[in-house]
Amino acid sequence: MRLRSLALSSLLPLAVAAASGRAQAPNADGLVPGEYLRVSGGVLSPINAQGSLREWDRGPTVDIAWENWPPGSNGVGAIGFAFALDYSRLPFKEATFLSDFQTLAGNKATSATAGDGQMFQLSTMIRGRIPTPFIMPTLQLGFGILNFQPGNISYHTSAGAGTASQRHRTGGAISFGGGLDKQVYDRFAIFGDALYTYSFTSLAGQAIATANSVCSSCDALKNTAVGVIRGGIRVRFSR
Repeated sequence: MRLRSLALSSLLPLAVAAASGRAQAPNADGLVPGEYLRVSGGVLSPINAQGSLREWDRGPTVDIAWENWPPGSNGVGAIGFAFALDYSRLPFKEATFLSDFQTLAGNKATSATAGDGQMFQLSTMIRGRIPTPFIMPTLQLGFGILNFQPGNISYHTSAGAGTASQRHRTGGAISFGGGLDKQVYDRFAIFGDALYTYSFTSLAGQAIATANSVCSSCDALKNTAVGVIRGGIRVRFSR
């Protein structure tokens, strides 16, 4: 009788955990099935920038993502799914613009200013975890849409002042990379990601500068490649 009581008492916590759907999988660093919110910040950098993207530098980026991890045979599945929204600001690179730009009269700009360019990404992400103790490595693959809106450019030449504009870039995008997650306490974890994104923004054709300006290399639409390094917090909000 005593042996039976001990057996029942040892199995009761496992039964309660399984019934609540929060039994932790081995080598998942606290990850359980459910819904999660990821919020992060970091740096976005153009990679081998072509066309108008040459005039815009690396800048800050923020990301918010809803993520779901389904149950698996060992507690939580190996693959999670997410919807993510990214927003980035890219400062203007005056020196590069000045080297590329001239008016129709052949006047080179001597100075130029512009507001930050803005980049938006909306994507569906697949995140696969690699079972290891103490920390959770992940591999990521995403598909979505990228949109880049350059800031309006004001310039000065020896003949006077003027403005120039660059067309917005929009196209389908594919992203891939990896990351590390580490549970901190209960529902909370911290993480870091590194991602590469390639967007087919050249399919819209060639960009056109303003009527009074010529820019042989700075305003042509090209495909867009960017890299992101970011870190943030992951919070489980489902029971």
